[in-house]
Amino acid sequence: MDRVNLFLIGVNKAGTSWLYYLLDKHPDVFMAEKKELYFFGDEGPGEERPASLDDYHTHFPFDADYRYFGDATVMYYRSPTTADEIQAYNPDAKLLAIVRDPIQRLLSQFQYHKQLGILDEATSLEEALDGRDPRLLRDSHYEETLPAYAERFGPEQFTIVSLEAGKEH
Repeated sequence: MDRVNLFLIGVNKAGTSWLYYLLDKHPDVFMAEKKELYFFGDEGPGEERPASLDDYHTHFPFDADYRYFGDATVMYYRSPTTADEIQAYNPDAKLLAIVRDPIQRLLSQFQYHKQLGILDEATSLEEALDGRDPRLLRDSHYEETLPAYAERFGPEQFTIVSLEAGKEH
């Protein structure tokens, strides 16, 4: 095995860190120590992304005895083109998308964007939704991006899990 074969593709503020840590604790799974590698697609900070496939692969000990080698990058879910890139890289990969109640996810991202300084602390939710932060709504529209993964990978390889359901178990 010399390819990443498990992708946690997010959704922002939906529990990807929680699922990443759960997967990392499993004895058959090696999750890259750095979450958010940004290798595939064009979302995310360019200065943080590996410059080449060899650089990307340095994050994974392919000679170790793991069944899955995982990359958790939430931005991957945003584009069908990224789904194509991952499929070209490893057509047999397994993919997980974690989602959350869209309103709760939006409210969490709204607060997070204030913490990051993307939004001023005084910005109201109504103001943010009036166009100051278009990502707030875009990231809650799972129906616009996740079907590309379902179409390319099918139910045997692509699974959507919900944060709320996961917390129940």
